Amino acid sequence: MSDLNVSHNPYLQSRALWNDMYGSIQNKLQNAYRIIFIFAVVVVILALGLVMISGRSQIKPYLAVLKGNEILTVNEFTSPDFKPLQTKLAVILAEQFLVNSRALSSDSDVNQTNRIKALSVVSNEATRILKDYFNAEVSSNVTRQVLIHTVLIKASNTLDLRWQEVLRDKQSGELLSQQDYSAQISFIFDGDHLSEQQRVFNPLGFYITHLAWAKDLDIKESYNGMV
Repeated sequence: MSDLNVSHNPYLQSRALWNDMYGSIQNKLQNAYRIIFIFAVVVVILALGLVMISGRSQIKPYLAVLKGNEILTVNEFTSPDFKPLQTKLAVILAEQFLVNSRALSSDSDVNQTNRIKALSVVSNEATRILKDYFNAEVSSNVTRQVLIHTVLIKASNTLDLRWQEVLRDKQSGELLSQQDYSAQISFIFDGDHLSEQQRVFNPLGFYITHLAWAKDLDIKESYNGMV
């Protein structure tokens, strides 16, 4: 369009003035499309970021022990001032260790989980003894129930345990045998260096450092051995 027509047409003059001041409609549309595209990219990036953040747990468990009406942190609980409380809790944890390590369920997945739990609370020589016990145990068609009789506190970090193991046929449930056992364990509490697995299965850092267990001989077996 020539400048002559623009100069004699008020509409075209206004349009030209408007374009000079604010830009043409086409330019505005192009700019709007650019802004929408950039905004969409930003939204997608934020959405991906939220998905990645939500996929990783940012919450770390805060471990505590309840003593009466007082709540103790793990660091306070593992301090020397709370040795008696540690020993009482060790009794409960030692009983659970026996069940996890010696009981047998008809469900193999349960047995595998129990073995992982048992291995998460042993260290030093006790780890070797427990692994040797698991390796020597062959799969069989039996279930084993652990019935704990007594747990005696021999020292601040030593426990004596007595229990009975009841074996039954896995299919019929028929009673096969009953046998008494004894064990002595030494333990410590060390919650300073816990892996992710230990935070799940051993959050208080209870470790059995010494483990000795054996089958009890009844009077008849002892007499036959002497003859």
